[in-house]
Amino acid sequence: MQRNDYTTRTITAADGPHFAWQRKTGKEKLLLLHGYTGTGALQWSKTAKLLGDTYDCILPDLLSHGRSTKWDTTHTGESLDDQVAHVILILDSLGVKEPIPVVGNSYGGGVAARLAELHPDPDQEAGDLRWIGERLQRSAHR
Repeated sequence: MQRNDYTTRTITAADGPHFAWQRKTGKEKLLLLHGYTGTGALQWSKTAKLLGDTYDCILPDLLSHGRSTKWDTTHTGESLDDQVAHVILILDSLGVKEPIPVVGNSYGGGVAARLAELHPDPDQEAGDLRWIGERLQRSAHR
């Protein structure tokens, strides 16, 4: 299936299918992580089109979003660690061996922050990520 210049890539894992979008241009890769209830292609397609001259944009559907595996008995909660493992599976399937820049919006910002924590790259700097979990945490303390 194609959406603009993107081809759907299917990764079959032991616990079910996962999907990602990627342009194949051989340029530096950029990972764009969508927010809660979004999908990679719907949330990032315009941004990816604007950045397409510079980057191969990877637009995954996070777990339980879009066409990716839904939460079930294997994935018992919406864990950032589960999301990071899913993203790493996608990057591995695409042959990404080197650290790449990551941008996350809302919930995707939390996934990006956890990815940076679990897989640090000393050559990359992380910006100040604000995401939905931070707002929820502040609300819970009021």
